[in-house]
Amino acid sequence: MSRYAAEEAAAGSANVEMAERIAARKREALEKKAKEEEIAMARYAEEEAATGKATLEMAERIAARKRELAERKVKEEDEAMKRYAEEEAVAEASKAMASTIASRKKEMLEKKSQRGRRSDGKICS
Repeated sequence: MSRYAAEEAAAGSANVEMAERIAARKREALEKKAKEEEIAMARYAEEEAATGKATLEMAERIAARKRELAERKVKEEDEAMKRYAEEEAVAEASKAMASTIASRKKEMLEKKSQRGRRSDGKICS
């Protein structure tokens, strides 16, 4: 019986050692898995940060381009308005000049007409 008891004790001790080894391997596996997850999360966080930065940079470039286009449009509209104002001023000046020329022609014709008449109202030839 003592042999049986010794075998039982040895088997119990082996079972305890086996259980301890299994527990140690489980801990190692859990630690390894936790470390891998931590690395994966860090990588994911870096990718998210890079994506966020890229998105922000893209938004800034788009905003800058919009401002540039708006400024260009305003400048083009200002130039068009200046050209229109200049053309309008030239047209007004042309009208005024045409009116002045017409008035002078009329005056000259009246003077010529008056020179051709005598004081008695008869036309000289």
